Amino acid sequence: MEESANTTAEKEAGKHLSPEAENGTGAAEEKPAGARKPALRRIEYLILGLSVLLVMVLVGGGVFIWARYLPAEKEKAHSPVLPQETVLELETFFVPLKSQDEPEKFLRVKPALEITDRASARTVTKKMEQVRATMLQIFLGALPTELDYPQGNKELIDTMVSSLNRCLKETMVTGIRFNNAEVL
Repeated sequence: MEESANTTAEKEAGKHLSPEAENGTGAAEEKPAGARKPALRRIEYLILGLSVLLVMVLVGGGVFIWARYLPAEKEKAHSPVLPQETVLELETFFVPLKSQDEPEKFLRVKPALEITDRASARTVTKKMEQVRATMLQIFLGALPTELDYPQGNKELIDTMVSSLNRCLKETMVTGIRFNNAEVL
């Protein structure tokens, strides 16, 4: 009887006994009314959170290494090593051309010099007045037919490259591009 009085008192107090305790077959476990078994305890949340964080850090590091280093190695393996040329843009030339029986024609051109390296570009920039004077002399001596593409243009470029390299006393200029060339 004493047990039934205790269980009745506990029920009235808002505590529930497990089915085994009510039947008297098992140990009495007290649970507050409306309480459920906790799904995960605090330590389990901490372990789960740290595990997710660790996986994210590893994946992020792997993607960083892949993006940073692997494509560069593939490009180096597949592309041949070419010497790096520097292009030096010059100011626009406006030059009268020689003409035989035609009215006077003018050439407007913006040349760009292809130079072997950056150190040579600095040297050419220092001697820019000599470079422009040499190119101007060659343009003044050119006939309009010498500017025709492709053979005349090629001969004119070869003449300019050799004259500029003689002027600079080194082989620095490897080619010349004529940007926006117009005969007016």
